[in-house]
Amino acid sequence: ALLATACVAAAIAVVAAVAGAVVAQEADSAAPPKRKATAAVDKAREAAVLAFAREHHPELVKLFRQLERNAPAEYAKAVAELDRDRDRLEKLRTRQPDRFDAALAEWKLSSRIRLVLARLSLAAAPKLEAELREMVRERTELRLAPLRAEKERLEKRLDKDYRTLADHD
Repeated sequence: ALLATACVAAAIAVVAAVAGAVVAQEADSAAPPKRKATAAVDKAREAAVLAFAREHHPELVKLFRQLERNAPAEYAKAVAELDRDRDRLEKLRTRQPDRFDAALAEWKLSSRIRLVLARLSLAAAPKLEAELREMVRERTELRLAPLRAEKERLEKRLDKDYRTLADHD
């Protein structure tokens, strides 16, 4: 429970900017659209980011479009952040394909956690809080799985080394 609380607190800190943008966007939905900052977003990068979001987290595309209309500066930041994530995952796919699926699953879960946190910042909802707890638990398990596998691999290696030493004593 303490770990989950710490994870939730850390996640809240990470998504404060996103939640702020969502809250501001909701409050200013009647305001005329702002376009100046959107020009700063590279169209090729934007297209790649939206394609990535469409493939791996479709709900993000809708939120990106709302941000683009209502908070262009936040939209540019969100595109840049997702582009960094996409780039990191693509490099991982190339360099360490065995780790890609787990990293993508963790990214998807973290992204969903950020969305739930943003919704919770608008209004308390017990159902969302329960969903958040479960997602944080799942993410913790995702993060622990490779550590457990590495521990098992190292234990086997250590066993083998002990047997080798015993054979030579």
